[in-house]
Amino acid sequence: ESCGVADVITTCFGGRNRRIAEARVLTGKSFDVLEAELLNGQKLQGSLTSKEIHEILEGRGLVAEY
Repeated sequence: ESCGVADVITTCFGGRNRRIAEARVLTGKSFDVLEAELLNGQKLQGSLTSKEIHEILEGRGLVAEY
C-alpha cells in the first residue's frame, strides 16, 4: 500500500500530467503543443481515454454532472 501512496503523491506534485495541466492554464496552449514542447517525445497519460469518455457523456447529456 505504501508504494501506491507514494505514486499518488509523486504524480500530484511532479507528474507529467500535472506539469502539462499547469502549463495549459498559464499559457492557453493546446495539450498537443505542450506535449511536443515539454515532454521530449512522451505522451500525456489518459488523454485519449478522457476525450472518449467526454464524447460518451456529451452524447448522453451528462457532461454537467461530471
